[in-house]
Amino acid sequence: MSVIINATTRILADGDRLSPAVATAADAVRRDIGYVFGPRDVGNVADGSSVATAAHDDPQSHDRPAADIVVRVDGTMTAERYRVTVDPSADRVVVDGADDLGCIYGLYAISRDWLGFEDFWFWNDQRPARRARLELSDDATLVSSPAAVRYRGWFVNDEVLIAAWNIDNDNERTWCMVFETLLRAGGNLVIPGSGQNMAPHWDLARGMGLYVNQHHATPLGARLFAEAYPGDRPRWPEDKPRYEALWRDAIARLHGAKVVWTLGLRGNCDGPFWVDDPRHATDEDRGRVLSEAMRDEYRLIREADPHAPVSAYLYAESLDLYRKGLLDLPDDVIKIWADNGYGRMMVRRSGDWDPRTPAMPPADDTGANGIYYHASFFDLQAANHITPMPESPDDIARELDTVLEHGGDSLWVVNCSNVKPHTFALDLIARMWRDGQIGGIPAGSDIPGISGAPVAPDAPAVPDASDAPKTTAAAGSSSCKAGIRPAVDRLLLDYARRYYGGEHAPAVARLWRGYWDAAASYGPEWDQKCGEQLFTYVPRMIATHYLSGERGSENDLKWLHDGGSPINSALCSVCATRRHGGTPYWPRAANARRWMPSSARRSTARRPIQQRTATRSPVPSRKPSARPTHGSSPP
Repeated sequence: MSVIINATTRILADGDRLSPAVATAADAVRRDIGYVFGPRDVGNVADGSSVATAAHDDPQSHDRPAADIVVRVDGTMTAERYRVTVDPSADRVVVDGADDLGCIYGLYAISRDWLGFEDFWFWNDQRPARRARLELSDDATLVSSPAAVRYRGWFVNDEVLIAAWNIDNDNERTWCMVFETLLRAGGNLVIPGSGQNMAPHWDLARGMGLYVNQHHATPLGARLFAEAYPGDRPRWPEDKPRYEALWRDAIARLHGAKVVWTLGLRGNCDGPFWVDDPRHATDEDRGRVLSEAMRDEYRLIREADPHAPVSAYLYAESLDLYRKGLLDLPDDVIKIWADNGYGRMMVRRSGDWDPRTPAMPPADDTGANGIYYHASFFDLQAANHITPMPESPDDIARELDTVLEHGGDSLWVVNCSNVKPHTFALDLIARMWRDGQIGGIPAGSDIPGISGAPVAPDAPAVPDASDAPKTTAAAGSSSCKAGIRPAVDRLLLDYARRYYGGEHAPAVARLWRGYWDAAASYGPEWDQKCGEQLFTYVPRMIATHYLSGERGSENDLKWLHDGGSPINSALCSVCATRRHGGTPYWPRAANARRWMPSSARRSTARRPIQQRTATRSPVPSRKPSARPTHGSSPP
């Protein structure tokens, strides 16, 4: 016996109506059904919109009635699990979910595994084959496994990049596709923007079934102190009542929502609180104040919800105080450890300061631990912001595998930027948070064109890590670790097949490997790879340095100079040649004056080029530290 799915298939609740969150997922799957089984002239679903659901003009679609998809909640199942089965006797497909998220994941499993819509279809412009109907045998099943990470999701840090990207002149529909993709990838939590930009999207995220978390600069999602009390410098404990009022308002605003609360105390402009209150001058005093504030926040949360999950970011000053034993957190708070922005669980570099201090969750910590991890970063140095990660996915997989080995499985917050440039990295990370390992093609399968037979006699396979130029070799790289590279190759080929088709998959996989192999290094470690910001911002720093009349060292590039890699040597050679007049640099550089502020242009326009080359301009060079650091710190 079997059942038929076609354009007339309905999605129904078993008994009561579907909850709003499940109903939203059901609407998305109805849209997908309409595309796959609808008429050939139906509009595409590139904009995430609904489409017509009339059947093909095909006799086969009318020989048997279509089965319904029935959704029901099974409270005996483990949280967020689902089971999809076929019931031929009732002519229906049954989605059993433990809760709203279980039902949502089950519906999206149908869309992915039976209809052909991949998790990132919207961002990669992928479309499944269209047909008249789908016949499912009575033993067809889709069953979930427990996720490897309890709370897992995205920080949509670059909301400015999608703020004006509208679907049918409706920006909320763009955000809806961000959240839908996250749910398809097995996520259950989101920080929907930076700072106060979160608030407009909270209701949509909650309405789609997601937990919400908060940016680290706005603990509990509260208003910034500077916004609530403009002109006042916050002081502790004098301003404790005003802080508590903001915290209580935030807790009340999210009453009844699924929230993973964030504790913390930050000063104005997202700096350490003692910048605004310099009376707290010792580590002991700073640790005491931060501990008092977070325990006060914790108490207010527990008064409102005794069982709500609570987290705290160990980053910058808080990590230093924690390691010194000066930060006192409640036992059940999830400690979130942050990477350095380049995929390595290490303390983030700040300017020229790069301690290379590990920030991996300790293996012997029996408490709850998680991570804040960057698929995209913004530091105006060498980060990848709007291009894919340049670090090898072999190393990323090893790093995340170590996180899980160390018990960092309570909460993963991934900086996804604006999603589209980072789909492969986000897909890889989602495999890890769902399965605890890299999946894809079953182990032992041939990987044509990557680590097996080439796709054509003259088509080179993806280069092995051992073939990479020595100049980009990564110290401690996992590329040579047994099992990691073959597993990533299986995932990579599977990804290419799913989004580009089987015929082109080996070639696409080779291109991806070529991208990572070609990434320039600014240091000897595997995570010291250069994203596009090195090429888009550092040249501006150099040009501005010279145009402003500076003749000394550009100290803000010391981190790059001291790395010892070929790109550093080449940069130093170019700068030295131009500094000693070996290249007619200044006439060309003069054209770059349009980059400079008007005051700087006026200060140099009155002097001939020869005079400007020998006279120090009163205009200081622009430093990266003076530029905004959007996206460079954790949520």
